[in-house]
Amino acid sequence: MIRLCKCINTTIFRSDEVPFIVSEYHLTAALDELLGRAGSGEILLKKIQFTVRKVSKGDSLHHIGDEVSSLYCVMSGWLTSSRELANGDRQILGFHVPFDLVGFEYLGRADAVSTLTAYEETSVISIPIGSLKKAIEEMPGGAMAIASMLSRRLAAAQTRLCVFSNGKAHVKLAHLFHGLRSKQIRRGVTDYNVLNIPFTQSDIADLLGMTNVTVNRQMKRLREENCVSFKSGKIVILDYERLMSFSDGLIDSTVAVDEFD
Repeated sequence: MIRLCKCINTTIFRSDEVPFIVSEYHLTAALDELLGRAGSGEILLKKIQFTVRKVSKGDSLHHIGDEVSSLYCVMSGWLTSSRELANGDRQILGFHVPFDLVGFEYLGRADAVSTLTAYEETSVISIPIGSLKKAIEEMPGGAMAIASMLSRRLAAAQTRLCVFSNGKAHVKLAHLFHGLRSKQIRRGVTDYNVLNIPFTQSDIADLLGMTNVTVNRQMKRLREENCVSFKSGKIVILDYERLMSFSDGLIDSTVAVDEFD
């Protein structure tokens, strides 16, 4: 493994067609955004040693029940969090894209509640939980920053619960596209309405708790309504406001949330 401090300003990773330059600016910005405090990322970077790992497609960073000792920042590729159900089906809990920070639920517990798997060839930064917790404890206002971050995630979870409890299939799709678009906005992607995604229609069905037939039908509907277009590995949002009109009032389009973290 490579120490991040030796390659942080020079390493270039690529995910699909989008290059990402790994720099202190990107990492500190990701931590600043997550903790909701400018400067917090820079403080943490000075106190923690990071390592870079490459994960092959299909390999898992941890499985349900494993002891988790690290958080991960995705640098390239995609990760999925999932659970295997008693009937043999899979429930995808979330997709994690470049510069997502994954695993904050393990600050308070050690055993994994989901399996974290590389959907494609992926590079991550491994962040030791013990040293991160110590750095946050020593950071002025660190506890409040964590509390604020968790409150934002709770609000996002409540919205997701509302969508999944009361929303029809087209609402769930609109919610997914809104969340992925929000991630692009946070990452500073210029054309944030173009979603470069590697997952299949079957994966979307697993995530949203729908059948492949339902997903196909609803995606066709959104395409016919000129809300989105579909190309190989891409979903293009053509009319965001019109897409949000399919949310049945369950999604606040003015709030850019990182859903499916």
